[in-house]
Amino acid sequence: MDLISRTVRTSRKILSGQIPISHIPHYAKIFIKELRATPRAEQKLKNLSNFIEKFITENPQTAETASILYADINLNVVDGSSVWLSSMASILCAEGPCILVAKKSVATDIITSNILNQHNLIILSPEQIGQPGRTISVENAISVIRSLDEHLPALRQIVVRGLSAASCLCETRQFYKRSAIYLTDFYTPTEDGPISTPTQILSVATCATHADTILVQTDAISKRIQNIANHKIKTFLLPPPIPSNLPPIVERDIGSNLLHIGYAGKIAENWGVSELLSLVANERNKGNKISLHIAANKISTQDWESKANLLEQLEVKYYSNLNRMSAMQLMAKMDYVWCWRPGNFENSTLELSTKLVEGVASGWRCICYPSSTNQELLGKDYPFFAASLQDVEEILTRPLTDLPNNLTDKLISKHSLPTIAKNFSKTVVGSTNTTKPQKILFSCHDFKFIDPFISNLKKEGHLIRRDTWNWGEPTDITRSAAYRDWADIIFCEWGLANAVWHSQNAVPGKKLFIRMHLQEVNARARRFGKAINIENVNKVIFVQEEVRQEAIRLWGWPEDKTILIPNFVLSDEYDIPARHNRNGLTLGIVGIIPQRKRFDRAINVLERLLADNHSAKLRIKGPRPETVPFMQAPGRASELEYYNQVYERINADPVLKGSVEFEGWGNDVAIWYREVDHILSCSDFESFHYALADGVLSGCQPLVWPWDGADTTYYPDWIVQDEADAVRRILAWQEMRDSLKFEQQKQNRERIINRYGHVKIFESLSTVLEIG
Repeated sequence: MDLISRTVRTSRKILSGQIPISHIPHYAKIFIKELRATPRAEQKLKNLSNFIEKFITENPQTAETASILYADINLNVVDGSSVWLSSMASILCAEGPCILVAKKSVATDIITSNILNQHNLIILSPEQIGQPGRTISVENAISVIRSLDEHLPALRQIVVRGLSAASCLCETRQFYKRSAIYLTDFYTPTEDGPISTPTQILSVATCATHADTILVQTDAISKRIQNIANHKIKTFLLPPPIPSNLPPIVERDIGSNLLHIGYAGKIAENWGVSELLSLVANERNKGNKISLHIAANKISTQDWESKANLLEQLEVKYYSNLNRMSAMQLMAKMDYVWCWRPGNFENSTLELSTKLVEGVASGWRCICYPSSTNQELLGKDYPFFAASLQDVEEILTRPLTDLPNNLTDKLISKHSLPTIAKNFSKTVVGSTNTTKPQKILFSCHDFKFIDPFISNLKKEGHLIRRDTWNWGEPTDITRSAAYRDWADIIFCEWGLANAVWHSQNAVPGKKLFIRMHLQEVNARARRFGKAINIENVNKVIFVQEEVRQEAIRLWGWPEDKTILIPNFVLSDEYDIPARHNRNGLTLGIVGIIPQRKRFDRAINVLERLLADNHSAKLRIKGPRPETVPFMQAPGRASELEYYNQVYERINADPVLKGSVEFEGWGNDVAIWYREVDHILSCSDFESFHYALADGVLSGCQPLVWPWDGADTTYYPDWIVQDEADAVRRILAWQEMRDSLKFEQQKQNRERIINRYGHVKIFESLSTVLEIG
């Protein structure tokens, strides 16, 4: 069975639920050929932050940047993708200054000349980040966007095109509620219809849980993404936009027997160019006079040499440097415009042709294939549908007739750039929710727990900058001081070196807040809390009461300087999907580092279940300790020995070994939870344990060991006393009716949302910061 056939069969099983999404890695191995064909990522950019700061300094307009746009598209080549990019830039530039991260240096204005409101367009090219003459890889482009976001206070919207770029962008929640991703490349048109590989399916499902909005070209794409994601998603219909200044049709000489046929687009397989050339050659042989005009500067076909010879034989008038408007003006002079592509392609693609939309809207006689997508666009009685080249030949024999005005008016109404821009602004960007924007600086070494709150504040209209520190020292003290002077409010995430410096170098009149988790009261980090000048701090926010009390005891801080606001969970990224019928039960644990996570307890539970002949497995999400650099430190030797002993125990029992699955870290955790029945919190102690809360939001049953504060952070009926108690809970759950299980899952989910839902906690944090 060939690669495509295997892809077809496996993809259908995944979409139908026969193969759980969690099993995709096993099936993905057979698609190694596809993976090998993927270009390798460039080396990570060096000194990126310095280049970005220089770029911002040299472009003062960036201070007001409202949006960033990126697509893995060459701005020097004209095709449907680059036309889309210019249209999207026009939409964003209508909102304010927009940075377009260019894949390659822009050598011509063939694309950028089409962009409206160019006074708001700022192009960032490879040479501006130390990559002259290079192509920016997708991974590096997303790194550039992240760095820009650190320094651009007013950035409210990020738009990226393509599954690879979207996957990179969604690896963190830095752009929570601010990202819009445009997807068309998550499937391959085949004779059996559109097919998505397991890798594409997993990426789409993950992006759908992270992105704020999925931009879709057609309803068919929206339905397919919804089907793949199995998650409630927000979509925005973004059909091919057409400019408002459509060129007028040039009057034709009706009495002339010379037909002018035009084509504007790329020259590639499945784009109908071969068929067009064959058609013209045949018509010429029959004595019919046809003048062929082709505007193209993107050539993808491998047999271009033979095509070039044929173009010369047919005396084709070839235009290689026309921008979109110039190409449209050329097509307006034609008797017929070629938009025809073979049926095996048109019947399997979910996309619309941009040139077809703009052509019919302009009133051109566009010859095209009658696919269901095209029929939905133009109506079944569209006069220039051709299912075959014979149909085209018949069309060419007819007297010239114009399109009905109601069809062109309909397309203009739906696809005009101003209309789409207005809807995009209202639906995707939205209005700011604050009447008094605050300038806020967030300072820390690790933003992962606070990222969504920061992004939400930016979306609301507050001005935010990020001051990145190392764990125990600054990265750029000059920048830290400058950003402190800029801000009205300083928020230190983690009470470590960042909090010490800001408390000791506070500026009168500026508010200072510190948020503490757990590590700050551990022995290794206590020196930082001791050095914090509490007099200069407005409030220290704690995510757990036990940690707050320990900090007060350690450093003698006034209690009224402290406040408890728990961590938040993103309930909109998780839901309770229907769990596929499968044999046995699945335990899950997210993160087994450090040793206090008590990985061994999870193994004990699994071992007991297997010993009683229950079909069970343990899935472990996250890195293994031997692969993490800091675990190689001399002080971690005894900890590594602990893990080695657990590994030896697993490997000594074939049944146990076959029931433990180690899975690397990734941003697909929301998908991963869907195949887990019971989420374990085996730790000796925790401050919150996000993995447990997220698992419960996803319908997993919680099993929590009695770490200090577990019964108040969560609920007493979630606590197990030991491994034997955990096994009893698991087996009792397995005996419950499905309807009772679902009711329990919903109840537990509501408990988490009512206590830790992001809407509630964001409001509490904003109240403490006194921002609205």
